[in-house]
Amino acid sequence: MKNRIRNLRTDRQLTQKALGAVIGVNPATVSLYESGHRQPSQEILVTIAKFFDVSVDYLLGLSDARGPGSLILRDAGIGADLPEEAKKQLEVYAEFLKEKYKKD
Repeated sequence: MKNRIRNLRTDRQLTQKALGAVIGVNPATVSLYESGHRQPSQEILVTIAKFFDVSVDYLLGLSDARGPGSLILRDAGIGADLPEEAKKQLEVYAEFLKEKYKKD
């Protein structure tokens, strides 16, 4: 999880201070999450996932699929019997549709 939070933060060019302000913790706590010395609470984990638009499974390292749309596919059993490459393509397409039909 530690590298995933750090990678998401740096991809958005956020400081630990900025991320801490968004999720309601101090920068030192963000540093502890990123170093693996502390685990976020369930509430903070959900807040981080919503902010970065990723699944909690992704943050926890249980899935390599970033987007929450991939959970819908998995929960519906869509593509369960497909090879990994096809599953990734489905996730990309789900993200495309999510963006296309996103309400402003």
